[in-house]
Amino acid sequence: PGSAGPPLPGIDAQIVDTDGDEVEPGRAGYLTVNKPWPGMLRTLYDNDERYISEYWAEYSDTDSDDPDDWVYFPEDGAKVDDDDYITVLGRVDDVINVSGHRLGTMEIESAIVGVEGV
Repeated sequence: PGSAGPPLPGIDAQIVDTDGDEVEPGRAGYLTVNKPWPGMLRTLYDNDERYISEYWAEYSDTDSDDPDDWVYFPEDGAKVDDDDYITVLGRVDDVINVSGHRLGTMEIESAIVGVEGV
């Protein structure tokens, strides 16, 4: 309900399509953040490769040393209005976050199907 507001000063957030092209206001797409900033999540504990593949590889040139070539993809669907207010529409993956634990819906469904009478 409602928007998250415009990006904070210095944050370059965009809504893009599957090809990474910016979509027009009012159209749904994928939230991305260009040009990482200090204090942003820097890695996943003991798993740098997963960190890059999970959050950066979708729209980035991961071979580049130029921060301008790196685009963060938090896996959220969103849209932006004419005033640059961003509305987050929800997750684009099939993972549910419960108390900080990421649970795959496929695993949950498999467990439920395995219970007789459910």
